[in-house]
Amino acid sequence: MKTTSTLAAAFLIGGATPALAATEMAEGFSGVFLWVFIGYCSIIVVAQSIVGIRALFNHSGKSVAEAQPEQQEV
Repeated sequence: MKTTSTLAAAFLIGGATPALAATEMAEGFSGVFLWVFIGYCSIIVVAQSIVGIRALFNHSGKSVAEAQPEQQEV
């Protein structure tokens, strides 16, 4: 009986600890690392977008005869 009430009290107190979290922003370099990561990801997205747009323009410039594969007669 005592272990059950002790375990219940531990769960009750353990669940209340997030309420004691700090409301202020943490100090340090986490903001700098976050912005560097976001910048790196945006460089990748922009580079892949440019490649995709160039591929669309190159494909759209072809005529219909060039876009379709040649048919072989048997």
